[in-house]
Amino acid sequence: MTNRLIPPSYLFTLSLPIYYRAKLWGKNIELEPTYQVPPFILLDRPTIGQSKLHAPSTTSPVEPKAPATPKSSKGSKGKASTDAVAAATSVASDAGSPLQAGPLDTRIAWSEEGLTLQFTLTGKTRRPYCRLNDLEHSDALEVFVDTRNTKTVHRATRYCHRFLYLPTGTGPSEKDPYGSMLKIHLARGEPPTMGAFQPQVESKIMANGYRITCHMSRKYLEGWSPSEQPEIGLYFQIRDAELGHIHFAYDRQLPVSEDPSLWPTAFLAKI
Repeated sequence: MTNRLIPPSYLFTLSLPIYYRAKLWGKNIELEPTYQVPPFILLDRPTIGQSKLHAPSTTSPVEPKAPATPKSSKGSKGKASTDAVAAATSVASDAGSPLQAGPLDTRIAWSEEGLTLQFTLTGKTRRPYCRLNDLEHSDALEVFVDTRNTKTVHRATRYCHRFLYLPTGTGPSEKDPYGSMLKIHLARGEPPTMGAFQPQVESKIMANGYRITCHMSRKYLEGWSPSEQPEIGLYFQIRDAELGHIHFAYDRQLPVSEDPSLWPTAFLAKI
């Protein structure tokens, strides 16, 4: 019997609601808790254990609520149940773990003008490592958007976008954030807007981490039409030299960065 590369429960079952916000971009913008992305465990039934990276953090300015832990009854049966829950939440995967409640606070909003994503990462003891001459190893945020939500092809089309953002690394003192639109490996097409891309990104470095806010204007999102296409493919991941990889929904053993059929569906919903 041939082993399946992708667990069948992961295929196309994950859906993420994203809510409307009239004003998407401005200096020092902060998305309200309404736009917070729920922990992955509340969106689907993950089979990969959590690592300590995704344990609830007391240092996060806005901490997502962790799923309730079942109360144990007295006796050995109750203790076994408690031990099982503890074991399930302490398993670490070499490839990383899906996004859970923890040091990463993620907020996403949309309007006819595009998408805005805000990530607050805490739990760090060192400043981010960001080098424009070493993008592959820099602490960075990667966002993948398919404005047509294609689930029938495994190679990126002209509607598939890959954005890369660094919290620092550019400017006179290399303290300003950086953004770019990059090619997707093995793509059979690329957005015609790639060459004209101008990033809209802000960051704030804190003692225990950083916050990065990036806006993807409809000018650079080929095929962006919320009224005609309210479902998009959306995937993101954060690389951090200190905390490791934090990724949305799938581990790095799957070709998520090049296969748009693996990008979860996001629904552009109005409140």
